[in-house]
Amino acid sequence: MAQQPEFQDVDISYVGLPGWRATEMVAEADGDPYGLRTGIRRLAGPVDLVILMAGTNDLGYEQDSGKIALPIQTLHQLALGEPTVAQTLAIGIPPSGYQSMYADAAAKARSVNDQLASFAASDPSRV
Repeated sequence: MAQQPEFQDVDISYVGLPGWRATEMVAEADGDPYGLRTGIRRLAGPVDLVILMAGTNDLGYEQDSGKIALPIQTLHQLALGEPTVAQTLAIGIPPSGYQSMYADAAAKARSVNDQLASFAASDPSRV
C-alpha cells in the first residue's frame, strides 16, 4: 500500500457566502467580516493558495456570460494583489438542477467556465 504524504503546518481557512453573486463579492472585497481581502489580511503568514468558486448564483441574474466571468476574474486579481498570496485556483460553475432545467443557464455556465479556463491559463499564478 502506498504511503500517504504527511502534511505539517497546514492551516485551512474557509469562508462560504451562499446566495452572494460575484459582483457582490467584488463590491465587498474590503468588507468586514466576509470580504476577500479582509480575510486574506487576517491570515498569519504566506497564503499558498486561494481557491475561489463563484458564479453559480449569477446564472439567474445575468444574461451575458462575460458579466459573470469578469467579476470572478476580478476576485482572482484582488487576491493576487495581496503580497502574501502566491496563487489562486478557479473552480468553475458546477452542473446543477437549475442548469438541467434551463438550457440557456447551462450554456452560460459552460461559457463562463471556458472564460475562466482561458484566464487561468494566461498566468502561472492562476490555475
